[in-house]
Amino acid sequence: MNMKTSAIVIVVGVAFIVALMFDRQASAQDAAGALKAAGIGGGLVVHIPVTDGKFEAEFAQSGTYLVHGLALDGAALDAARAALIPGGRYGLASVVEWQDRSRLPYASNLVNLLVIDGDALKDAAPKPEEIQRVLAPQGVLLERRGGVWKQSVKDRPASMDDWEHYDHGPDGNPVSTDTLVTPVRQQQWLTWRQPTPWEGNPAAYTPGAGIRIWHRFAVMDLADGYAPGADKKGSKNSEWVLHCRDAFNGTPLWSIPRDADIARRRWSLVTADGKVYCWLKSDGPLTAIDLSTGKTVRTYEQAKASKVAADESLIVRVAGPNLIVGLGDRLLCLDAASGEQRWAFVREGKLVVAPVVDAARGKVYALISGAGAKVFRSRWPASSSIQSVVAIDLKAGTLDWESTDAASVEVGKSDKGEAHIRGIGQLIPSGDYLFAFGSAAIGGGKSPFVGAIDPKNGKVIYSNDKPFDRTYNTAAYNMLCRDGVVYFAGAFTNVWRYDPKAAQI
Repeated sequence: MNMKTSAIVIVVGVAFIVALMFDRQASAQDAAGALKAAGIGGGLVVHIPVTDGKFEAEFAQSGTYLVHGLALDGAALDAARAALIPGGRYGLASVVEWQDRSRLPYASNLVNLLVIDGDALKDAAPKPEEIQRVLAPQGVLLERRGGVWKQSVKDRPASMDDWEHYDHGPDGNPVSTDTLVTPVRQQQWLTWRQPTPWEGNPAAYTPGAGIRIWHRFAVMDLADGYAPGADKKGSKNSEWVLHCRDAFNGTPLWSIPRDADIARRRWSLVTADGKVYCWLKSDGPLTAIDLSTGKTVRTYEQAKASKVAADESLIVRVAGPNLIVGLGDRLLCLDAASGEQRWAFVREGKLVVAPVVDAARGKVYALISGAGAKVFRSRWPASSSIQSVVAIDLKAGTLDWESTDAASVEVGKSDKGEAHIRGIGQLIPSGDYLFAFGSAAIGGGKSPFVGAIDPKNGKVIYSNDKPFDRTYNTAAYNMLCRDGVVYFAGAFTNVWRYDPKAAQI
């Protein structure tokens, strides 16, 4: 059974449990026990219509749920609140009077479980299209009609994409396949988890590894900048946590402490196949955590964190059944399910960085950097100590080719005589090309670089160390590839385009 099927089974289980609560008039203890046994991770529950508040109270104490009820009149509203407040459950459960009966007072795709007593509502029952609007993908509708409770699950659209890696997927190309994206028209939800206090220079804050999305789960790498003893940049003395919320409504699901030294690394946090992969301890193993529960399901002892893995060279990529793990001077390929090591690619005295997976060709590409040089610990990744680009067979772990044609070399001097060294920070395989890119921006590289490499043999097809004149307001931040064409962003409104077929920018 795959994770998508499992998620649906779990959600269907919730609906069945809720039905039992009605049919058997289960106690609060029964409800909590049933939900715990089903392994439910929490979310937003809406109940229509509210009667005496017992349903809301039972769910509020049964897990990480927010419960919201709509009452049809003031009498039901008062009765429900009177039941919730003495028990200290008001907040996790709340009720309001339903004013505008033509719509449900919720943002689209917000509700995980919607319980509607159509027999009690009669003609006031919400329209089917309104129900579908407010239900989150894979959300459950439990509705009573003619004395019978029936459940249904809202499908997750195939056109809805996840964002599993820092740069979207294992190929490193930061382009979503989501076709549902539209201009922002509303605020869906808000968390007050602010990693860095507002005072001070906002450009100096440490945002952590960012946010990863898989289905209904949003995983965040966060530091509490307001915690006692925390420094203003959210780094050394801050309390870092791996924090998970429902992606559609922001309901907190779980939090796990992390060592500050191991947090904040962009390429060391991935969500995929119902799990989050990361390091929790600065000297600990790579860990797989169940997204629905926050519990560790597997550790990979071969992939222990180490101070040898400097800067951003601690990396994990999830490509199907394969975990590609960067540990400073080596790349490992592990079986995600069993933890078995399939191969190791080692360059002693060097750093193997920026690995990306070319699933179509069955290869892993990476950069070889001189040890001791700073790599990727900047806003816009670029290393000026790149010695070669390598292609590794994904199945066997053997070296297919190694190219020094795109290595870091001096490409010019500044007006002050400062040497400009070619920097590379990204590799993206796309079709007939392996694109290479180096940033040129504040907090990034000094010299912009755009190149196209033949993925069959490593020969450079195109190389440009001066796609534009570098000035304060003319920069190059990061690269993406769409429809065989490369784009990279500049400062303010600049966007550069490189067509490899035309061999020009």
